[in-house]
Amino acid sequence: MTDDLIRQSAREIVASLASGDLSPHDTLDAVQARVETVDPVVNGVADPLLRSGPR
Repeated sequence: MTDDLIRQSAREIVASLASGDLSPHDTLDAVQARVETVDPVVNGVADPLLRSGPR
């Protein structure tokens, strides 16, 4: 699911959220997984808040 989600457009994601096919939690999990995958290479996330998990 994560790989499919990161390849969708924002409009597709919003439509999936609106229809209930996708939850906000799923969306955030996909974003966090992607950041963890690419950030060691690009070093683009200065705030490690994502690494602390959900509040």
